[in-house]
Amino acid sequence: MGGLLSYGVDGRESYRRAATYVDRILKGAKRANLPIELPTKLQVLINLKTANALGLTIPPSLLVRADEVPSRTATGHKWPGSASNRVELF
Repeated sequence: MGGLLSYGVDGRESYRRAATYVDRILKGAKRANLPIELPTKLQVLINLKTANALGLTIPPSLLVRADEVPSRTATGHKWPGSASNRVELF
């Protein structure tokens, strides 16, 4: 069944930021001089399959704000991050 709802750091964005740090270090920057960065993007994921199995109805206002709703498509689950499942927050 899986988790119902997740709110947290966007993993893809974290990997992009890490790659930027690695690039700076490989170009000679000192690690001690690099700033500490906090996540700038959080994401909301809603699993409609789990909600349905629990007999819950997710309000449309929450579905609209979700970044990803994997069970939203008629064909079933799609991998997180696929363009057809993404909804921008603002």
